[in-house]
Amino acid sequence: MVNEPGFITAVCKITHNLGHSEESAFRIPIDTEGYMSAPQKYASALTFAKRYAFCNALGILTGEDDFDATDVEKKPEIVSVKSEKGR
Repeated sequence: MVNEPGFITAVCKITHNLGHSEESAFRIPIDTEGYMSAPQKYASALTFAKRYAFCNALGILTGEDDFDATDVEKKPEIVSVKSEKGR
C-alpha cells in the first residue's frame, strides 16, 4: 500500500511456490466530497483499490461493471402485478 496526499495505491503480489510472481498496483483518489467521515472515505478507497489490484493480478474479470456509487441516485422501478385469478 502506498499512501500519498489525496490518493491510495494498493499493491498485490501473487507468488507461486516455485518462485514465479505477478504484481499489480491500483491507484485511486480518495473522495473528498462524499457524505462519509474521513476514515470511512479512506477505507472505502482502500477496499476498492485492493479489490481491483487483486483482480488484475489474477486476471479475474467481473461479470458486470461496478456501479455502487451510481446506484444511490436510482429510484426503484415499481412493477404492478395483477392477479391472474378469476380469469
